[in-house]
Amino acid sequence: MQWQLFSDMDPSPDVANFIVGQEKPIFIVKSRTLIAGSTYSVRLQCMLENLAGVSQLLVRLNQPPSGGQCLLCLPNGDACTPLTGGVSVDVFDEVRFQCSGWMTQDSPLTYNFGLSYDDGTTLTRFPVQAKANIDIPCLNPGGSIVLFVVVTSSRGSPAVLIDAPGSIGRVTAFKSITVSEARRRRRLFASHVHNSEWDILTRTVTCVKMYAF
Repeated sequence: MQWQLFSDMDPSPDVANFIVGQEKPIFIVKSRTLIAGSTYSVRLQCMLENLAGVSQLLVRLNQPPSGGQCLLCLPNGDACTPLTGGVSVDVFDEVRFQCSGWMTQDSPLTYNFGLSYDDGTTLTRFPVQAKANIDIPCLNPGGSIVLFVVVTSSRGSPAVLIDAPGSIGRVTAFKSITVSEARRRRRLFASHVHNSEWDILTRTVTCVKMYAF
């Protein structure tokens, strides 16, 4: 009995990566030995007295998504202003974590976003989605938020993984945001109230102050 493994892109894999050797009933290849996107032939040759047999199986390794990026931006209508450098935002600002450019033969892609308010100690993971971005209100005044995402192909291969803080684990990308302790109230109200309504609200507050005593 002997196992063989070969590929056009990797014709002679190092036999030291065959964990239990090539002459056992099972065949195990060490992690990260095989090349993503390649097709391998796994062949088993057996002999019993004067009888010989060969069985062969073709195995195509999934090609993980590649070539993309995931960035932070502030949504403004149809546009989104990139956030770069040391990212600091106001409390209640809405931040978009947006991925683009990821490509793979195994489409469609899915995106698993999540966040942590305490540097990865406790996590919130959102449902897997086909949409390549997520909008998050910044609700941690005076603190920070870590946003993270895993981009995955239709066959379950994640895009290149990096280590994120705390217990988040390995992800495709993560970004950290610092949230200010306070925000000017007029700016907060004005973003949700029309000008005429704001004038009415201002006059009402002024009248209350005048007659408070």
